[in-house]
Amino acid sequence: MRHADLLNSGSEVQSDLQNSRNRLGLLWGSLALAAIALVLRAWGLDHSLWLDELHTAWVVRGPWSELINRCQLGNHGPVYFAAVKCLTDAWGLGETSLRAVSVAAGVGVVVGVFVLLRVWGAGWGVATAAAVACLWDPQLQWFAQEARPYAALQLGTLIHMALTHWAIRRRWSWWPGVLWAIAGATLLATHLVFVQVLVAEVVAALLIAQKLPPSHTSRFPSWGLSRAVALLALMSVPWWPLATQVVQHRQMWQGVFPPWPQVFQKMLGGAVPWIVALAAGGAAWALVRLGPNSRLPVFQFNSIRAIKAQAVAWPGVVLATCTLALGPVAAWGLTVLGWANVFFPRYLTPAHAAVALAWGAWCSRLPSRKAQALACATAVLGALMWWPTSKMFLTGRLDRWHFSEDWASALAHLQRHAQPNQVVLLAPGLVEERLYLRRPSLPLKRYLLFPLHGLYDPGPVLAEPLPLGQARFIPASTWRHLRRQRECWLVVRGTPNRATQIHNNFVREATRRNINISRSQKWQFSRITLWRINLNP
Repeated sequence: MRHADLLNSGSEVQSDLQNSRNRLGLLWGSLALAAIALVLRAWGLDHSLWLDELHTAWVVRGPWSELINRCQLGNHGPVYFAAVKCLTDAWGLGETSLRAVSVAAGVGVVVGVFVLLRVWGAGWGVATAAAVACLWDPQLQWFAQEARPYAALQLGTLIHMALTHWAIRRRWSWWPGVLWAIAGATLLATHLVFVQVLVAEVVAALLIAQKLPPSHTSRFPSWGLSRAVALLALMSVPWWPLATQVVQHRQMWQGVFPPWPQVFQKMLGGAVPWIVALAAGGAAWALVRLGPNSRLPVFQFNSIRAIKAQAVAWPGVVLATCTLALGPVAAWGLTVLGWANVFFPRYLTPAHAAVALAWGAWCSRLPSRKAQALACATAVLGALMWWPTSKMFLTGRLDRWHFSEDWASALAHLQRHAQPNQVVLLAPGLVEERLYLRRPSLPLKRYLLFPLHGLYDPGPVLAEPLPLGQARFIPASTWRHLRRQRECWLVVRGTPNRATQIHNNFVREATRRNINISRSQKWQFSRITLWRINLNP
């Protein structure tokens, strides 16, 4: 055998050994991150559900035939709720089982960031730093412990970005396009806000197509992407009415959520570790470009393997950046222009899932190992020093307002003290109460009462919604029933001041109807207030 053949044979064996080690390292790294993420996400899952989570419990507690309708009343698609219902039917209904799907999705986000960055050519340090920061990120931790579809939407965003990357490299041939459309339609049926990811992916695909060399442009047929988008639109036809409903409901949400500058500041505050890390990496890049070696190419490769890795990473950089940027920019622009005056962090959940991916993709393109090490250290230290997540281990829960809604204790107290067939007036503060006043219907009334028919049973009481907390909207039949009773209950969600205002409003309206209030007792739970009102007709 010639000497050159021996060298080639040795290099092939060495390459196979390196690939085997990389795959083994990827496997063990993924398992280690999954174990740590599971511990963090499963910490303290047995606290009381809050209002939105009670909607999830109400949806999965009903029969399968009503699942889609109950989801659409809450402006959601059925995919996530179907998964939760399968789990709760097998495991039983409880706080932990309702949140288990989100916990699994939250673990998948951490592992997905690590695996995608390695596949896209990032080094072990960059991929590990991004995954560790995801472990501690307060937004990701919050959604992973909530019985809502947002953690699943984050994981779906990463999976769909991987499919988009694969389809781009396969020039949008038939099977990648079909899988991309099926996954996209499934995620739209999870939450309609995923449309921001689809727009970003299409923009990224077009940008990458323009940058391809002429010899490759002919192998990137525009009709392949158009075919995939058309197939996606066709598969999403069943959810178009839901999209129209959401647009109509947005008009009622104005004034309920905080103004966009306040929310935007909170989101920037939650991304401090990433912002600092990107600034550090950008500063390192600028120093290299402005230094004495500025004429040297930014990316230097000494092997064919490095060149191939860069060819894989470049579409990932464009894709992750578009996904991260277009969602917040579009939401901010529509809000400023007055076209959509509701700006809420949950709508930017897919963009937040792309933060770590975009950060890692850009850091993998920094010009030196020192710059990458500086950015990685900044991201990890910034995340570990971030107080909201650290406080969780001291208090047993995240520092979020909705974790303080103690519906479990409030409704348990109501079950113990309320008599059968007593009237319970519920003021949950839902925006759909305005729609109920415009077009009353039995399905919408049942939706407004879901906090009393979710996980926690208040007993055999007669529940009645109290729209907008105004007693004048109580129907005449309920007032006639109150005249025959000696007491009723008032359940109010919100601050103690709001509960007092609603109670006083009820007293004034009852007095106007010649029903005197002899006594009122109040029990205060976390953001839930119970009033037992003694009536004297």
